Amino acid sequence: MSDTEIEERFAVRILSGLRAFAHDMTYFVEMAETGSRIHYKRELYAARKEAEEEEARAQRVCEATAKSAPFLCASKSACGFGRCLFAQEFKGIRATGDGDRQRPASVAARQPTYSLEPAVAEMLDRRGVRSTRKR
Repeated sequence: MSDTEIEERFAVRILSGLRAFAHDMTYFVEMAETGSRIHYKRELYAARKEAEEEEARAQRVCEATAKSAPFLCASKSACGFGRCLFAQEFKGIRATGDGDRQRPASVAARQPTYSLEPAVAEMLDRRGVRSTRKR
């Protein structure tokens, strides 16, 4: 199938959609909201994945460091964020929260558990990504 044929095929669908939007504003609004929700969820899951990768990296370095030179972790931030000794890219994200994520077992910590969600929320906020939930 050539590019022209593909463009013509989708042009018909796009025109059909535009006609539907013009006749039914409720449908138009619902489709726009659905698109916004999909966009938000994609950004949310991408930020969570990025946060989990940074957390895993920081915990690997933390465990290796603790084996050779034990220390007390005083951070209230998630591993890899804020005041974590091994934070890099997300040092400026200082959101804290209680949760069920564990700091490395080989490290003595004042707050042994934490949540990544406040950090993820701050990441999204800094990127200008807003939830479309009605408040």
